[in-house]
Amino acid sequence: MIIRDHVYLDRLNKKLNWEYHNFRDGNLNNYLLAAEVLTNYGFHVFRMGKFVDKKFETSNDRIIDYANSPYKSDLLDIYIGANCEFCISTGTGYDLIPAMSRRPIVYL
Repeated sequence: MIIRDHVYLDRLNKKLNWEYHNFRDGNLNNYLLAAEVLTNYGFHVFRMGKFVDKKFETSNDRIIDYANSPYKSDLLDIYIGANCEFCISTGTGYDLIPAMSRRPIVYL
């Protein structure tokens, strides 16, 4: 899962006002139920992101808040995106990695 929020662009260039992109941001809490259901089907769910506003609050061991993980790396970002079963995205640059690897993508 890659759920867009305002933090990435804000950190990319603090001098610009990126508020006109806010309509593209997703509410992370709206995706928690979907993540929980996917784990019931045996999936592990990774919440991706370079810089994020909030943590994915869950006690489910199959839901990994990789965006806030100390093990996060650019190489592992690419590996996860290239080898996932499918990607759930709100339309960010990261979803090009699964796309180039011919992984199915659900755009929300």
